[in-house]
Parts: sequence; C-alpha cells; structure tokens
Amino acid sequence: MVTNVDTLIGVLDSRGALGRTARMQPDGHQKYTVQFSYFGASPYIVEGVAKQYPGLRHTLACVVLGALPVEGHTTKPIDMVRAALGNAHATPSEIHSFVLTAYNHASEDIAHSPIDVRRMIINTAQQLTETAQDTPDAYHALWHLLENPPPAVVTRPEDRHAHRLHMATVVFRHPRTDPQTRLDLAHTMADAIDALADLYTAGPGVQNIPDDATGLARSLGHIPETLPLLNRLIGFSHWDWNTQWSLAYLSAFARSPVVFTPRPTDGVWVATALYPLLKDPMNELFHQRAFTYSQLDAAISNRLREGGYDVYWQFVRNILESPDGSSSLLRNLITGYMRRFPRSVRKMARVAAQQIEMTNPETVKMFASLVAGDTDAEHPVLLKMLPPRAHEALITELRAKYREIDPQNKAVRDNVAERLLVSVYDLLPSTVRGMSESNESPSAVWNALQTALGQPDRVLRATPRHRARFQRWLDNAQHKDLITRLCAPPDEI
Repeated sequence: MVTNVDTLIGVLDSRGALGRTARMQPDGHQKYTVQFSYFGASPYIVEGVAKQYPGLRHTLACVVLGALPVEGHTTKPIDMVRAALGNAHATPSEIHSFVLTAYNHASEDIAHSPIDVRRMIINTAQQLTETAQDTPDAYHALWHLLENPPPAVVTRPEDRHAHRLHMATVVFRHPRTDPQTRLDLAHTMADAIDALADLYTAGPGVQNIPDDATGLARSLGHIPETLPLLNRLIGFSHWDWNTQWSLAYLSAFARSPVVFTPRPTDGVWVATALYPLLKDPMNELFHQRAFTYSQLDAAISNRLREGGYDVYWQFVRNILESPDGSSSLLRNLITGYMRRFPRSVRKMARVAAQQIEMTNPETVKMFASLVAGDTDAEHPVLLKMLPPRAHEALITELRAKYREIDPQNKAVRDNVAERLLVSVYDLLPSTVRGMSESNESPSAVWNALQTALGQPDRVLRATPRHRARFQRWLDNAQHKDLITRLCAPPDEI
C-alpha cells in the first residue's frame, strides 16, 4: 500500500531533490535512506509540494526534517520548514507550533519508509530549541512530547533512545527550566546515551552515527557542564571531527562561552590532542553523573595541572608548527591556561614565546595575534578573555621578540608593530592599519615611540621637521581613533 509518506518522497524524488545514502543499523544491516542532494534542497521545491498537497503539510515537515543532513548543508532547516508550512515569513512562534504538531503526529509509516528517523528527531529538536525563546507557553507541551514519543520513533530501540536524548535537550534549554530540573534532565540524557552505547557496543562492531553528537553539541555545546555527555557520545560513535565538537571542548577548556571560532582544520588538533587529554576525566564525570560546572571545571584544571608545563609547551609548539594550526586555536589554548592558572601567566607567556621559530614568519604572526585582535570588533573580545596580567605578560614577550626580527623582514616587523601599537597605546586596529595612508609604516612609528619614551633627550635634539612629523602622526592617530570609537556601533566598542 502506498502511504502519504511514500507519495511525498516520490514527488520530491521526481523533482530531483533527493539522493540515497546508506546507514548501518545496530544489528549490522544497512538501511538506505533518502537525503536532500547538495543542490537539490531548494525551499522552492518543498513549497511547490506543500501547495500541491496542502493536507499533508505536517507529514511533509517530517519528511523534510528527516531528509536534511544534520551538518554540512547549504540550506538552513528553518527555511525548509517555512517552505513546508507554505509561509516564507512565518514567525518563530508559528514555526515552533507547526514543528511540534508535525512531530507529535509523526506516523509509524515514517519508520517503515526511507526517511531517516534519527535525523528527523535531531533536526526537530534543533528547530524546537531555536524557537523556544518565542514560545514560553509551549513548556508543558514539550514535557508531554518528551514523555510521550510519537509512533514514528518507537519502532526501533535506537530511535526511542535518541528521542529521549534530543527532546530532553529541548526542555533543558527552555527558558522556564530551573537549575534542579536541568540537572534531572542531564541524568535523563545520560541514561539515553548509556542505552545507545549498550546497543552499539553489543553489536557486530557497528558504531553509532555522528549526527547524535553533532546535534547535542549544537544544542548544548556552549554549556560547559554538559561536556561529559558529548564526550561519552563521541566515544562510541563513528565520526569525522567537526567544528561543533571543537567549539564545545574549547568553550569548556577556555572557561568562556565566547571563544574564537576555530577553522575546520583546527579540529585535527582538538581531536588528536585536547580530546584525548580530557576524555578519561570527562568519562569519569559521566559515570558519576557529575553535571555541575564546578565539577567539570575542577576536572579540567586537575588534568592540566597533572600534565604541567611539559604538556603546555608541547601543545603550543604543535599548534605553531602544524599546518592545521591557526591563531584562533592558539588564542583559545593560551586563554584557557592563563584563566585557570593566573599566578603562572608570566612563565606561560615566556614558555610560549620560546616555541617561536624566528625564521618562520607565520609563527611570529600567530604569537603576535595573542596581544591584539585583527579587527575593531575582535580586539575587545580578546581583552575580555585574557586576564589583564596575562595580557601584560604576553606584550612583554612580544616586545622582546620584536627586537629579534630581522630588520630586512619588513612585513613581519610591521605586523608585530601593529599589534604592539594597538595593545600598548590602546589604539583601534583600524587606526593603526590606516598608517599606510600617511606613508608611515607601523614599525617606524613603533620605533619612534620607543625612542621618545626611552630617550627623550634624542627627541628634544631632533630637528624641528622630525618633531613636527612625529606630532602630526600622533594627532592624526588620536583623531582617527576618536572618530572610529564615537561612530562605531555599541557592540563594537
């Protein structure tokens, strides 16, 4: 018998929107599921199907959420949901209500179709989480949904456990959920993860899909105390490390929900260095059901303290020397250590500086990026993340390194001088970068300022023309800086 689900899949397939992908089940058998092709996931196609079958829009929403990849697609799920609803301007509250109703009525036919039920669960949870802020009255409905899964997700045990895991994250994130209830929900999620682990580790060498961990990281990655949940899930899942996981580990490590977004290649270092270091302490917290921030923070600090400077300098060196390392990753690493061990910031700054290879311009630039941001918006974030004493210690080391740079290497000297001018004289990066408009190189200005402060008699003996030239630059820089600060949007100051 052809079901409504089969009909919708057939129509989408006939319009070139769908492809096929294989997924391994816990019993070792493959199931082929439909998935939107990279360029075929057009909201216009979905909207056309919604108009053709107006009575099946809730079913269409389930099909769409089950066919859209959890990670790495060009189309946003919310745009596809709006298309299934038939309203491109639907409000978050309308989307929340539509998705909640669609998932509540997800029929058993979906479980027996080529739709990926796990993907439907994860994408549904994501949509409900993102729109919950605008629908506080749906709190009790979400609890009801958590405790009463729809027919589509009760056929297979792995889908039932995935429902408990991801719908618990929705209630966990809801603004009306109090701290004690959050802790209870963390236990619910942990039980669901244990149940999934039992299924997959008892099977014929089949690993869990990475979508569960990716969905959890996207929903809870900025909440450090939930890292043990993600850590346990990653441990028995098949994975290609992704940015969502890196952000979760770096956020907990750096003691800050605001981290510099790592590049995708930075994930290599997080996966091969930071994750192995924290894996066992996080697993121990998971098994103890220790999901408070203080417990997590103490576990990370103790692990870093055990590793000592040997681990620290090796981390710094690996990032500086690796083609996969970036200044963002180095900033997150140094910030994490210096926020945790404030009495050791001078030694940590010195140890980090010792790892710089002066013949490699990129390592010098990466170290310089620790003391000043690249943009006017980024620099205040850097200052907020680094304790003042840590920032001063890094500036001291960078000043010493500046003196070691080959005078013939003008590009590197100017790059470092820019960062020093921003940090030492509290100028905006855009102001310093604008020096080239006045034909003044940052290194020349930095050198002149050091002379003025360190040897004032030389400045006094300088010709009037040179003194006037220096004064013009200083007045110009202060004028531009003042204009930029006054005219910048509030969030960039």
